[in-house]
Amino acid sequence: MTSQNLTQRPWIDDPRQGKYIDDNALYVFWCVINDFFTIKHDDLSSRLNINFIFLSPPEWEHSILVQFLTQIAQEYKIEPSCPQIMMEIIRDIYEQPLWDTDGKILKGYEKEVEKYFEAKTKYDNYLKKNKIDPFQIPINQEAWRRRPKTPVIYRGAYKWALDYIEKNPDDTDAQCLSNFFQDKATFTDLLHALKVSFAYIANGLPANDERKLKKEIYTEIVNYVTFEISSNKQLQKDLKDYLDLFIEDSLSKNQSSKLLGNKLVKNSPNLLIFARQKEILLNEIKTKEADYGKKFIFENEIYDTNPIDINDSDSIEARYKNKEYLFVHTLLAFEKLGYLKIRFLGNNWHHDEEQPPRFRTEIELLPEIYPLLGKDTQQLSNLFFDPDKSRLYIRGVEIKIQKFKDQYHTLNTILNSPDEDIGQEWFYSDIAERLDASETIDTDTKYYNASYQIHKKAEQKGFPDFFIKTSQSVKINPKYLP
Repeated sequence: MTSQNLTQRPWIDDPRQGKYIDDNALYVFWCVINDFFTIKHDDLSSRLNINFIFLSPPEWEHSILVQFLTQIAQEYKIEPSCPQIMMEIIRDIYEQPLWDTDGKILKGYEKEVEKYFEAKTKYDNYLKKNKIDPFQIPINQEAWRRRPKTPVIYRGAYKWALDYIEKNPDDTDAQCLSNFFQDKATFTDLLHALKVSFAYIANGLPANDERKLKKEIYTEIVNYVTFEISSNKQLQKDLKDYLDLFIEDSLSKNQSSKLLGNKLVKNSPNLLIFARQKEILLNEIKTKEADYGKKFIFENEIYDTNPIDINDSDSIEARYKNKEYLFVHTLLAFEKLGYLKIRFLGNNWHHDEEQPPRFRTEIELLPEIYPLLGKDTQQLSNLFFDPDKSRLYIRGVEIKIQKFKDQYHTLNTILNSPDEDIGQEWFYSDIAERLDASETIDTDTKYYNASYQIHKKAEQKGFPDFFIKTSQSVKINPKYLP
């Protein structure tokens, strides 16, 4: 499979070509290699549409994100799973009540409306008899199940699709549409939907023209589809190599045009060298660190002089043309260089609807960045254990710890236990209870020995009194606490 099966044009944002790619595209790659487009990493809901909203690039429409993810899937031979559409939204778009705002009933539907109001009267009596507050219906399963559904008819492209499925059950389009409507769609169905939605049809077609209705319903499917897509080792390697080229200023300019909305856009002909990109982000971090310390949230506000409206093609074109600083590129480069850890990276749509769409990130600064901020790491009071790197940092000094061994688990418990004071006294039995509750061996001795070895390593790095130990407990010397 290649992306040309889908788009019939070269893949503009291919990280393997040694050319700059769109900042939004790099962000999507980062989401994929971190498995954020999967259920298992959805901390907000078990529904993927929540992730697609929170993780959508601020300069792309949903359909562009979907198209790009399918290109990744094709190029890297990744099979997406669980394509599903937000059917309630699509139905809402095309539904029409059987009576208007004045209560006038549509001709021919009088009996259906009469039956509905009879059912509603019975339902209201049921609520009253059982003393159920109408506002509590959504959380009362029985009341929710019993509620009568408002009768509606469907019009437009959705009505055409329903009729088409009924009249042509063996047709490719009928089967594809039926699969989406019944939550049984496959990746092949998704590719077909994209092909039809992005296909050209002539302007000026009548409203009831089948070609126009077909394209419209597939466009709505693409606008509201979500699916799972995971990473693979080749994609991870290609992104690592790409960031290396970015840091080394070894990427070529990419002046190919791509379609966003109904406008062909190009990246800026001038992109800042990495040293200048680095300087811009460092200045932002320096200001935030002075106010908030090593952990904080901030948004990329560099392009507020070019406000964006994703529904305005001219706004998109101007934004891309003037974009010389690549925020996502530089942020990911900083993480790769060990300057910081990205806790979250997404858009700001749910935080302030009056602000233009921006990237929003939460980061934690690591010791390696402090010299770049003009601070002497030896004088810093920061103390933390990075479980991903398996490194203990004391006043900016790095101490290597073997991953997933007793010393690792001891430090992770003392320094990273939620709702616990890192300066508290830890009994070895308490550590053992958290980590080895099912074991019957002498776990106290096990964690005494682990703390002793950590203490020796800290001593070798110039911190001979890091731990205050007894035969039964250990705690961090208060002089080293943040």
